[in-house]
Amino acid sequence: MRITTFLLAGVALPAGLLAASQPRPTFDGPPPVLQEPEAAKEAKAETPSWKGVFAPAKAKAVRLDLEAYSGPLRIVDVAQHGSFVNSGSVLMRFDPEVLLEQIADAEAALRSAKISHHATVERARMAEEKAKLGLDRARKALEQAERNLKGWQKYELDFAKRSAEMSAQGMAFNIDDQIDELKQLEAMYRDDELTDATEEIVLNRARRSLTASKMRQELQKDRQEYTEAFSWAVTSEQRRDAVLQQKVAFDHARRNAEIERASREDGLRRSETELKKKQKRLARLERDLERLTVKSPASGLLLHGAPEKYRPGQVAPRYRDQGMAQNRSVLFTLADPDRMTVAFDVPESQLNQVREGMAMIVTPVVNAEKSVIGNLEIERFPSARSGGGAEGSFEATVRLRQGLAGVVVGMRATVKPEAKPGSER
Repeated sequence: MRITTFLLAGVALPAGLLAASQPRPTFDGPPPVLQEPEAAKEAKAETPSWKGVFAPAKAKAVRLDLEAYSGPLRIVDVAQHGSFVNSGSVLMRFDPEVLLEQIADAEAALRSAKISHHATVERARMAEEKAKLGLDRARKALEQAERNLKGWQKYELDFAKRSAEMSAQGMAFNIDDQIDELKQLEAMYRDDELTDATEEIVLNRARRSLTASKMRQELQKDRQEYTEAFSWAVTSEQRRDAVLQQKVAFDHARRNAEIERASREDGLRRSETELKKKQKRLARLERDLERLTVKSPASGLLLHGAPEKYRPGQVAPRYRDQGMAQNRSVLFTLADPDRMTVAFDVPESQLNQVREGMAMIVTPVVNAEKSVIGNLEIERFPSARSGGGAEGSFEATVRLRQGLAGVVVGMRATVKPEAKPGSER
């Protein structure tokens, strides 16, 4: 019996057997309510908070916008970050050496462009005068050809015909005279009844002269027929062809003058455009020379870098002598030293815990005992900087209702919604 008791005391029974061996409790009322642990309640009631950065509330960006200069921007003088500057104060100076070289090159290019443009203008003027002379010569040549044709058709051809008729008539009269003379000689010698060698010679000479005159008359007739049929026709055709050729020559001269004039005008426009381009480039470089000395457009707290650089995750630059800067970028931010905001990012998963205009408590890290109230401003769309993350983030800003002593731009703060109800505005 002692052995049995020992074994039971040293062996652990299964839970089911142990429970079955115990009596079951009975309840007359409703089932009991399970109480949530206090730690879970505190976790659920915990107010969300975010880490923020003090940023300028009212800021003016100072940009560097050089129009034509292309080269390094080496800093030779820069105002201190966080200093207070007045309007017109010099914020930064750049080394002008390379820009001065570019200005000298632009001046030389402008001088060459002026000389080239003057030469283009003079050549165009001389070419226009030459074209006018050529066109005038072509016009006069056409007018002369038309006068020649008209004179030939109206006068010269008629003169030639009348001259030929007169020549033929004179030849006929001469033959008639020779015939009459020969008849007179024959009658005279026949009545004289004396014939000697001299009389025979005179008669033969008269007969031969008459025969030659008749032959010349026949030749003149044939030549006149040929002249009328061919020579005058050829001359008329040549005169008409000369008129046509001069018309074509004048038309070509006129159209060629128009083409050359259009080409010259285009050359003048291109030369003027090139000259204006050189003038504009020089003017831009000269303006850039002035802009190499960056001056403050207003009074305020000077911060190096753009306003957006004073947000969580951003790094604002610090310019130094002999450092470098970039063109077409914001170099400085001018801020009101007495007005600041707190910038922070709200993850997409916490977006339902904040609303535009709600009251926020801002607690600076430098002095956790001092907190101020501000109102929330939040962007409607996710920040582009969060595009590669697991979730988007929204840029938010708390506009402080009052200032904080001992806080400067760039310091950190904790931001959370105001706990008191009815505090949203």
